[in-house]
Amino acid sequence: IKTVMKDVVSDVLFYAESAHRDRILASVATQINSFYEEFTRKYPASSGNLHIIAHSLGGVVAYDLLCASKTPSITADIPKLECEP
Repeated sequence: IKTVMKDVVSDVLFYAESAHRDRILASVATQINSFYEEFTRKYPASSGNLHIIAHSLGGVVAYDLLCASKTPSITADIPKLECEP
């Protein structure tokens, strides 16, 4: 249990540092945009709706990314999501 708690706390502290958070958000945004572009190209008849499912710290990352997409002035280095949040 001690090891698990140490890993979880260190991940949260790592994400809380703005430089790391921005890199993580930029990476996730790039991956989502790439997936979305590929999906809509492969399935042009789809509605284009995208659902993001995340757990734990991933949920925090997803929330921050969606908020950053709505307010681009917050983080200029994070790519805007291609899909409409």
